[in-house]
Amino acid sequence: MIPRVSVTLVFVLGACIQPGPFPALHDANETFAVPFCAFATSGLEVACGASMATACSNGQQDAGETDVDCGGLSCGPCAVEAACREAGDCETGWCSEGVCAQPSCVDGIRNGVETDLDCGGSCGPCEAFARCEVPADCESFICDQQRRECQKPICHDGVQNGHETDVDCGGGCQPCDALRSCAASSDCATGLCTAGLCVSGG
Repeated sequence: MIPRVSVTLVFVLGACIQPGPFPALHDANETFAVPFCAFATSGLEVACGASMATACSNGQQDAGETDVDCGGLSCGPCAVEAACREAGDCETGWCSEGVCAQPSCVDGIRNGVETDLDCGGSCGPCEAFARCEVPADCESFICDQQRRECQKPICHDGVQNGHETDVDCGGGCQPCDALRSCAASSDCATGLCTAGLCVSGG
């Protein structure tokens, strides 16, 4: 049977520490540490030696948990729609008005499958220097695979990006050759843009 005592405890690095004598269970002046302390409603009575795994899977909301078997400092994060106090209580990393919420692309935090804050993954592409996993995570469509970082578009990166009208030409880059895409005559080396394509004169 788990002994119950009324003591003053300090929570340090995942353990409840009783920083004074504990003659009922240990010799005087010993520090009594347990892997998990299940606080009663009073906030003082503690079950010392209780199993964290058991407490986090007993089908009820124990003291310290934000919802049934989840949240708080000892149990795993909660699923969507469970009660929470802070982001760490939720699997999604988003606690909105006391409830774990689905991640969105406009919630101001990196969560879900985003590669950076509200971008990448299933959200819109990220700006330069944001974290990425694949080219599609970036506005420039260039993801440095070593640094996992979106790159700024340049005129010789082999990808149509930035203001280019075709790959590495048009926009602010060099004019495009005939039969390449254009938006204006200035995008074309021939000076002629017809129906979205650079064409030869004459």
